[in-house]
Formats: sequence, structure tokens, C-alpha cells
Amino acid sequence: MASLEEREDRGGPHPRRTAGAMSESLRPGFEWHTTSFIHTAGPLRRRERSRYLETDPSGPVRREGSPTLFAVRRDSRFGFVLCLVPPLRSNLHPRSFHQTYKRRLEFKKRKIQVLLLDLIEIVMSSSLVRLLAQIRAKAEDSDQKPILVMSKAQPFNAEAQQDALSELQPPYIDLLPVELLERVISLGTNDPDFKRQDLKWILTWRGVSQKWKNVIDNCPSLWSTIAVGLTDRPKQVKIQLEKSKGVLLDLQVLECIPMASRSVQLLLDNTLRWRSLMLDGGLEEFVPLLKSTLPSVTNVDIHNKTIPRDYRLFSLVRPNLRRLSLYRVVIAHDFDPPLGLEDLEITNCAERLENRWISALSTNKFHQFLNANPNLRILELKEVSYTSFEDHGLQPVNLSKLEKLTVVGFQVIDLFLAEHHVEVDLTLRVSEGKPPLRAWTTFVRGLRKVKRVTIAVTDGFLHITGEGGPNKVKICLDVRASYKDLRNSILEDILNDAEKDAHISARVELALLDRSDGDPDVSLEVLKLLQTPVSDSLSGKTRWRLPNLDTITICPYGLSYHHLRAFVQARSNDCCIQPASPVTSISIRTRLRGGGSDYEEVLDEVMACIGGGNDGYRAVC
Repeated sequence: MASLEEREDRGGPHPRRTAGAMSESLRPGFEWHTTSFIHTAGPLRRRERSRYLETDPSGPVRREGSPTLFAVRRDSRFGFVLCLVPPLRSNLHPRSFHQTYKRRLEFKKRKIQVLLLDLIEIVMSSSLVRLLAQIRAKAEDSDQKPILVMSKAQPFNAEAQQDALSELQPPYIDLLPVELLERVISLGTNDPDFKRQDLKWILTWRGVSQKWKNVIDNCPSLWSTIAVGLTDRPKQVKIQLEKSKGVLLDLQVLECIPMASRSVQLLLDNTLRWRSLMLDGGLEEFVPLLKSTLPSVTNVDIHNKTIPRDYRLFSLVRPNLRRLSLYRVVIAHDFDPPLGLEDLEITNCAERLENRWISALSTNKFHQFLNANPNLRILELKEVSYTSFEDHGLQPVNLSKLEKLTVVGFQVIDLFLAEHHVEVDLTLRVSEGKPPLRAWTTFVRGLRKVKRVTIAVTDGFLHITGEGGPNKVKICLDVRASYKDLRNSILEDILNDAEKDAHISARVELALLDRSDGDPDVSLEVLKLLQTPVSDSLSGKTRWRLPNLDTITICPYGLSYHHLRAFVQARSNDCCIQPASPVTSISIRTRLRGGGSDYEEVLDEVMACIGGGNDGYRAVC
């Protein structure tokens, strides 16, 4: 990659000479899921329009207007993605047609005539440059010059007009207000791994046009992330310090950095501007260079290093440190965790014992982190080696302010209480024994507030990607296929504990994902468990388990038609005193784009048995 000063001299790449290709420039009738960067076949459902169009589902639906700019994000697989939410310019709706696969295709074809622009997927960053070049070329060669209409009623409306002005119109995106264009560029240049701006992408976007160059150069926040590594580039660091115009800096110190470099010295002269510090190697050389406290530093990330007992960095950032992220870090057994944290992330960490051996993170050390920070709002625990099922005798820490919890790969829910959580992403990975579920009731109490619960049952090879956000809970039972009986036993324990303490009143989605798509045994056992009525512990009446289950996600051919139909039909009749809500959506999860489409007619027949249509079919990539 050329340095910043070299890009300054050359002026960036010319849009017409930039390589890249769009996979599918127009994809009508597609939903968009922002968290997992997947798109799903099928028109928008009415109850989901509020999420995309920002309207109240119970109120009037916007029928006129323009596509709304939803997000420009960069993903490791798909690159940049520009998403436009379609307007509702017609009374056409999926319910206007019979719920069959053939009729849906007809609807999609008719919808193409209604919507001019629906979704643009850009596979690489250079594809955006190529797209703008294509727009310019089309405006030069065609009488139908595409222009962008901007108004309060139509904030972002791309149209092709027959009687357009003869003079060349600027590209669509250049007609956006500067504030909105800054937001688009900020989202597009954000590194999802570190949640900070990536200079490489900033330089790419800077070369699109003179206007983009001016906008980027005058947006200080885009230049506030500075990374220093093996190559000493003081000119680049100096330019970033100037263009950031005094805003707080996010500093990344990479492996093998020459500590005597001029780049490092420039940063040491601006320590009062440091907001966050990410250290990936070089701890022993870099930290001793810090001569004074860092009063503005609130975030610290440490990767691939060992934290000794008397780690000087934490004494320099106290008492303002609010977020700490540890990734593949070995922690000394006598290290005292910092105080006052609100956001703690521990990923794949271990502990150096008193005899210098490296072992799994002990129960006591993890409990020490929690006990030192009772005001945590966000807690993320991923791939930590602690798997002890023994009775440790420690009192659970009451995290009364916890708002978001992510637990993946180990069982620690017995070490803390989280009664007031609003978002939980819990993955229980078990290979031989049951996890400690005695603290499960603390999570169940929080279910009274949530809006949606996702329960995923996998075999350890597939990953369920759920949408995050406030008031959501995702429970993933990730167990190897050889322990399927144990998995069903764990699921039954969870349901029993939930029924004892509080009922799950939120909408429930059940994901049954097996690696071997042709073996439905595990999924069938789960359906049998949910199809068996139970006695209500409070009222004594008979009811279904998970009575608010309305969505089932399965692998292609993971369950036979007869088993699916029997389950849906049984839960839709009135054989129980307290009948369950009907299952209104069956989704197919596949790794192949468009996979599962040939299974949709079977799903239509299954849903027809209760007199309705499959409201939520989607093939998830």
C-alpha cells in the first residue's frame, strides 16, 4: 500500500481505471440483516418493516417516498456493502398472492417494475469506485440520465427521468449533503475487527473524486486512528496528527515496532490526546517510554502478550480506564485487575501459575476480575479455558448494571448474577458433562423484559448468527453430535428451570442446526420435547413448552415433511387448556446462496395445514 504522502502526490486512483466487480448490482425484493452481513430471499414482512423503514408496525406504513440509506459496512468476506431499503410505492404485498413458490417468483418479477433501485452489494472497496464510474458513463451516453432527488419527503430517491437536463449531472452520491456523506464514509472505512477507522480504506475512498477528497480531509475523526509498526513513516503520522485537528487519538502499536523511530516520538509528544491504546507486542519496549500519566485514555486492548504482576501501564491510565480487552493474553497469578471498568472482554486467555507453568484461567482469577468491577455494563467472554464444574465455594458477584452479556465456549454463569440484563448471547459448549445451571434462574428473571429469544441447538460445527440488540436473548447449545443425548438433557434442564421461576413471554425462535443435513434424529428429539404438554407450575393447567414459539430455523432436509407438519399442527390446535401461538415462520439455513429454494413448496404445504402461509421463509447464507 502506498504511503499517505505518496497518495498526496499522485492524487489517488482514477475512478475509471480502478479494478473490481460487483457481484449483483440489483437484487430486488431482498431483506437485509445488518449484524451478520447476509441477505435473505423474500419480501419484507409487515412486522419487520419498522426495523428497516423506522415506522411503527401498528401505525401507517410509508407507501410513497424513496429508498432509505441503511448502512455502508465492510465485512471480511463481502468487502464494502451499500444497502438501500426499498420504498413502498405500491399496494403489492406477499399476502396479495397465494403462498406458493411459483406465485412468489411472480411477485418478485412484478416488484422489479415497481422499484427502480433496491439493493446494491459491493464486493470490494474498488467496486464502489467502479460503480461511480459506471454512473458517470451512463449519464454521458444515455438520454435517461439518472439523477438524485433530495427533499424532506424524498430524502434519497434515485430515479431515471426521460426529460432530464441535457448537461451532465453529478454522480448520485455527490448530491448527498456533506454531513450524510461523512457518515457514509465513516461507516465504510471502519475496521470491524478493531471498531476503528482503517487508513487503507480511507485512502481508497479519498481517491474517488475531488469532493470526496475534500470531505475526508476536513473530517478529523477519520484521521484519528494512528497505527505504527515495523516501517517508520513519520510523514504519514505527522499528516494524520495535523488532519485530526486536536481530536482524541486511537493508537495502535503493532509487533516489532522500532522504539527509537521518529513515528513513536511524534506520538509520545501528544500523549494528552490519546483516547485508546491497542498493544500487539512490544509491551516491554513501549511501556517504559511512557514518562507520565495518560489522563485521556479510557480504552486499552492488549494482544498476544504476558501481563506481569506489576504492569506499569495500568497505573498510568487510572482512574479513567473504562474498557479493557484482553486477547490471547497470559495473566500472572498475582496480578490485580484494574478497577472501575464498565466494559470487559476476555478472549482465549490463560494464567501463569506460581511455578511458572501456563494453565487455564482459574476460577479465582476470573472471579477476581468480576469482583473488582461490579459496575460492568458490557461483559464479553470468549474461548476462555475455564471449564471447571467443581463447587468452587465463591459467592456470585452481583452485576446490577449489566446491559449486555456475551458468553462463548465455557460455563461461568454461576460466578455472577445478571438479573437486570437486556441483551444476552450465551453459548454453552459441552463435551462430557452438564454445565452448572444453578445460576440459570438469574437469566430467566431477565426474560420478562426481552422481546425475542433465540434458542439454537447445534452439533458443534455450525454457528448460529443471531441479531443482537437491546431486549434480546440468544441461547446456543453447542455440543458434539456424539453427545446429543446430553444436549437434549441440558435443553430440558433449561426449560424446567425457566418454567419454575418465570415464563418466557417473549417471541421465541428455535434453530435446529445439524452438520449432517440428512440425519434428523437430534432435531426430531428436540421437537418431541417441545411437543409434549407440561403442567404449569403456577396455575396447574396443561400447556405447551415455549408457548410463544413462532419461528423454526432448520438445515435443508434436516426434518421430514411429516414430522414438521405433525409438530406445527399439534401446537396449533386446542388440545391444551392454554394453546400455543401458531408457528408462522419456517426458515432454511444453508451455506449455499439460494440453497433450500426447492424445499419451499414443502414448507408451504406444512404451513397450509393450519390455514396460513409461511410468512418468513428465507434461505440464509
